Amino acid sequence: MANTQSRTDRDRISRVVATLDSAYTIVEDTLVLAASAGGAYAVTLPLAASVAPGVGIVVKKTDVAANTVTVTRAGADTIDGATTYALATQYKYVHLVSDGGTKWHVVANN
Repeated sequence: MANTQSRTDRDRISRVVATLDSAYTIVEDTLVLAASAGGAYAVTLPLAASVAPGVGIVVKKTDVAANTVTVTRAGADTIDGATTYALATQYKYVHLVSDGGTKWHVVANN
């Protein structure tokens, strides 16, 4: 499966939906559906300062493969004080929100 992305427009809210099976760098408000059957890989967040405060990004691991999808920061940003966030099992997700500066906040996960 190749990486794909599409844009939806619902109630005037645009979101890029990216379906992945290899490394990817997020560039805007995105829902990432990540499968890792081909091996572990990283999904890199944009710099928190490059997006408006309150912009959210969701990354979800969609398959049963034992490989981890790791959400990683850009630059010196942090993800709730850490440099990465691991999604190791099927249906695990993280919803991150930018502060518009140097931090990504985990606002929901499982």
